[in-house]
Amino acid sequence: MKKLAVVLMSDTSISELRVEMSMRFALRASEDPRFDVKFFFWADGVKVPRQIENIPHLKELFYKLLEKGITTMACINNSTKLGEKDYNESKGINVLAIGPELLELIDQGAEIITF
Repeated sequence: MKKLAVVLMSDTSISELRVEMSMRFALRASEDPRFDVKFFFWADGVKVPRQIENIPHLKELFYKLLEKGITTMACINNSTKLGEKDYNESKGINVLAIGPELLELIDQGAEIITF
């Protein structure tokens, strides 16, 4: 099984379309048994879970990620700096240092897709 990391570094103020496409891509890839998908909120992306609470179509995509069991993580450093750590944890997102996670995935031959 091929490992795939989808990394969202944009927030809705940068590009609502990037936010949407990152989640749609992760969901589509998760339907393909050839891929083990992990989703990362990094940089400004850690603000997205709170930002999309009032954007129904994006909120629905986010909850589908969680419902499908896609491993979803947010950078602890960025989340803390931007005041999103507690909120992201309350939504069921693993908040941790994702740099080491990404390096491990790269070492394992994972494909990294950034939005």
